[in-house]
Amino acid sequence: MSEPTFNYYPSSEDVLDVLEELAQAELEHLEDTKANGIKFWTDTQMHTYNVRKQMYKLFLHKVKTWQHEVERAEIRDDIAREGAQDYPSW
Repeated sequence: MSEPTFNYYPSSEDVLDVLEELAQAELEHLEDTKANGIKFWTDTQMHTYNVRKQMYKLFLHKVKTWQHEVERAEIRDDIAREGAQDYPSW
């Protein structure tokens, strides 16, 4: 059984950071695999490599977009909480 990724209740930022790291690691692994054996690849293997690389790049872009959305949501939440402190809490 593998080790759990989180030993605590993760925030959305933590989850997105892990997803980014995993996608980046997979892209690096694909590049290493290409560098080590591309001269022996068939057309099918080259096509599979290209598709997987594009898929991980798109996923990485989406994760970065989600990270920015989370940052903006936290800023809006902080602003709303600060604005709420101006009113009595009754």
